[in-house]
Amino acid sequence: MMVLRIILLAAVLGLPAMAQDAISPKGPPSGEGVETRPDIRIGVRSAARPFSYQTETRPQSLTPKSGPLRDQGYDGYMIYICDEVLKQMLIEENDTPDLLADQIKAIDIDNLEQGTINPNEDRLNLLGDKFDILCDPATIDRERVRQYAVSPPLFVTGIGFLQREGRAPALPSSCTEGKALIGVVGATNAVNYGVNAILRGREWNRYRNDIYQALNDSLECPGRIISVGSSHTDVARRFCSDKEEISYYVGDLEIISAHARLIPGCNFITSSGSFTYDRYGIFARIDYKKEKEKALLLTRFFEVLNREIMTSDSLLDRAYFAEFGERARSPALETFFWSIRGAP
Repeated sequence: MMVLRIILLAAVLGLPAMAQDAISPKGPPSGEGVETRPDIRIGVRSAARPFSYQTETRPQSLTPKSGPLRDQGYDGYMIYICDEVLKQMLIEENDTPDLLADQIKAIDIDNLEQGTINPNEDRLNLLGDKFDILCDPATIDRERVRQYAVSPPLFVTGIGFLQREGRAPALPSSCTEGKALIGVVGATNAVNYGVNAILRGREWNRYRNDIYQALNDSLECPGRIISVGSSHTDVARRFCSDKEEISYYVGDLEIISAHARLIPGCNFITSSGSFTYDRYGIFARIDYKKEKEKALLLTRFFEVLNREIMTSDSLLDRAYFAEFGERARSPALETFFWSIRGAP
């Protein structure tokens, strides 16, 4: 009787049919009028220490290093930054788009289904298809900036190389040995840009001609000079192997050092310095026309990120301490932090 009286009152007052439907005990038909929220898919990595990697155990949600991505089993410098921004976005504020924790999905790039990505494919090509935001050590360059939304620089590093302590580098005599002079990870700047920079730094003079020929694919067996691996886990394992499979491990110094340290007994020497100056940022693909609600959330992500890194209590300092502890920063990195947030 009460529902009937309300409906009759609505009719007398001239309320639209939509209002009557809203108070109907039956509710909307199945599948209609149900609000759907877009998932925000964050591209993460299993094997890109110390910036984005999978943890052995998931942290408890109330620990100091909690967050949507860390609760899904990932950690690292870039993960910490993304998580702290996402945590801020989960707090309801006036006139900001709503975000719920179950909308945030970690997409592990290193463990996508077979055939989705190969070692020579740029993972940024998957932005907008497999994930919306890339939260890993992605180098900022002109071509990428033209195609994607990108944050301010969040870390600076450079490409260098590792050499096993007490082991003399050697050029493999044939392809059949399964060995190589240099090991790199595919789809990274180390392959051409990094190796060329090291040669310009007057390293590896003994093998210079062979390396240039391998880079130009003018050797019958370029893999004997440069071996391209699928991941840092793969290349680090071969570099640290007692079989001396790789003499030089090339890549961003923080990343290759972190992966080599994970292997017991792998004592190595680091190149005297880096040969490039590379800046890492967070990239996203934003479609303002087709996915307006998601576009608002992604834009909000960059708004919060910019706010959190620019002050003296910078998110960059907190992320560095969370991952590296009291380890001293290089002069270049210290100068970079100062340029972003001023004096601490």
